[in-house]
Amino acid sequence: MATLSRRTFVAGVATTAACLTASADHSARTLRVVGSRGFVGFSGLASSHLIQNLEIAETLVRADDSGQLLPALASHFHVDSDYMTWRFKLREQAIFHDGSAVTPQAIVQELERIRLRPAAALSRVPIASIRAEGDSIVIALTRPFALLPAYLAAGSSIILSPGSYGSNGALGAIFGSGPYRLASIKDANNLEMRAVDDPSDHAIRTVHYMAVNDAETRARMLEAGNAHLIYNLSPAARERLRRNPAIRVVSTAGPRIRYVMVNTSDPRLADINVRRALSLAMDRINAARILLRSPNVAASQMMPPILPDWTLPGGQMLMHDEEQANSLLEKAGWKREKGGVRQKDGKRLSFTLNTYSMRPELPSLAEALQAQWKKVGVEVRISLVTPDRILSDSRSGALELALIARSYFVVPDLVGTLSEDFDSASPARGWGAVGWSSSEVNDALRRYENSTDESVRETSRKVILRIIHEELPILPHSWFESVLAHSAALTNVSNNPFETSFSISRMRWAS
Repeated sequence: MATLSRRTFVAGVATTAACLTASADHSARTLRVVGSRGFVGFSGLASSHLIQNLEIAETLVRADDSGQLLPALASHFHVDSDYMTWRFKLREQAIFHDGSAVTPQAIVQELERIRLRPAAALSRVPIASIRAEGDSIVIALTRPFALLPAYLAAGSSIILSPGSYGSNGALGAIFGSGPYRLASIKDANNLEMRAVDDPSDHAIRTVHYMAVNDAETRARMLEAGNAHLIYNLSPAARERLRRNPAIRVVSTAGPRIRYVMVNTSDPRLADINVRRALSLAMDRINAARILLRSPNVAASQMMPPILPDWTLPGGQMLMHDEEQANSLLEKAGWKREKGGVRQKDGKRLSFTLNTYSMRPELPSLAEALQAQWKKVGVEVRISLVTPDRILSDSRSGALELALIARSYFVVPDLVGTLSEDFDSASPARGWGAVGWSSSEVNDALRRYENSTDESVRETSRKVILRIIHEELPILPHSWFESVLAHSAALTNVSNNPFETSFSISRMRWAS
């Protein structure tokens, strides 16, 4: 099939109003999904995670709702005894949406493209070569790397048809192999999908996805009947929608945490006493109870209970203790002056806390932190910026403090993200530690990556957790609940805590 040009691909989309029209006839009824993230664009496929969630494209390996790695485009996979060569047998009779066959050669070509993208998870894997061998894809490594299947399951590792690319190598269309094909793109905020196969009665045949940045607007759309399924609710909207008998709210604990990034290159924050004082002044439980409407999500340590293997031994917990926070700041030489703000050597203990409104709860949590830190003499100004601004300031060293939400399952093994955030040699670092490094953490991350021995991994986990807990290169605030809401007209809705799929292909119309 000829390559679909960008102009042809975008043309012919239905108007939003038409896409939001439902019919009692299941074959004509369109599922209306509203999320917070739009289609960023074709360059480098920055929207690969969204394309994965919408089941348009697949990866060689996938993570299920419990986080277990399972075959996807690969029917099965194994590693040779030297742990240097992985083999992925291709699923039989897989077809791309442009009608071409999914072949080992096509997958090799796509993986080679992906690994050259700096933002792709696969770019950080020590790959020596990728080749097609019979009905399999063979990946040889430069050193043992046990996490390869998890990196291949990341959203940035989705496989597209060679026909998705023009003669110049630029992405011009999106032909995946998932149960839904991308039928049209009206703009960055409106995508339409259609089922590839003729689904059974009550199954979802057509889907309209709309990106709406404001969380309250998303909730109102569901209440007004202009959406069937919405993602990323604010705590207030969640409580309101739960009282609506025509709406179902689904909350699932997920491996995402909110934390404060701390620039330890700043001489004030380089002092562990100051970092500990900031942490002790954080009243996580009250913030979780009042602002998040869920006291159980207050972080008592870095990782949430949904990740039991990543729990600190001995019940070590993050505490709230203003008296001890004040004592540590005094010990560090920061004295309260007129007006209540602490000073030292003529400098005020004053910071800018950056955050963003894409996560609707973050600005109100930032205001709570501002008030809590003021009680111990720390002055904070809040600045609402874009996530990209936080990332660039982190990498340039201009950042002071930032409140963010971070997923630890972008790669379906925590170490994939922990290595990115805390390994001082990581070229992708920018969302975790700023100006901080630990050779012990670096070594533990490397041992975990290289080994399939659970005892080695367990020891590595303990080292990583202990040092981050003790040295506080980040200040954990609260754990995350993934919250969606849907119309009672929709059934079989699941909330994947690892955010790898909306699982639309499983959903059914209730009647």
